[in-house]
Amino acid sequence: MRPFRKEPASSRLLVLLLLLLGSLSGSCGYSMGFSGKKLGIRSLAIQTVDNQSFWRGFGSKLTRRLGQDLTRYAGILPGTQEQADAILKVQIKDVQGRMITGEGEEAIREAALLIAASWKIVDRKTGKEIETGKALDWAEYRVPVGENRSSAQKEAIGDLSRRILISLGAQR
Repeated sequence: MRPFRKEPASSRLLVLLLLLLGSLSGSCGYSMGFSGKKLGIRSLAIQTVDNQSFWRGFGSKLTRRLGQDLTRYAGILPGTQEQADAILKVQIKDVQGRMITGEGEEAIREAALLIAASWKIVDRKTGKEIETGKALDWAEYRVPVGENRSSAQKEAIGDLSRRILISLGAQR
């Protein structure tokens, strides 16, 4: 067994310096998600989602989810349509269900749900479009493990909400 050897002070200093540089490089100013400061927006109202698909219920569920996720993912305060700096308008363009494996409606073993939407931020006072974008998300469900269309719908709406809110301000 070797006796314990004390490290020279210069190698400890080098390790400390490398750790310091590593931690500083991790904070290079990168950000994710919407920054109201970029656009001069402190509060955002969410207009009821316009559902252009033949599948009912998606608009109200996405509206509710956007409201729940707004502060967490966009870092901005929710506001009313009369007081907010801007309004988020979302439109569901299409919802599609696809069977992946199985035969007929009764024998579905695996399927997918796809939701396509567009969004825009409009200045409340002027009505001018500040930013626009598109979002697409999907969720699979497997019947043998207890999943169904409702669980896939909940997952896809949650993912679409996050995708929309994180992409706000990304064009700036």
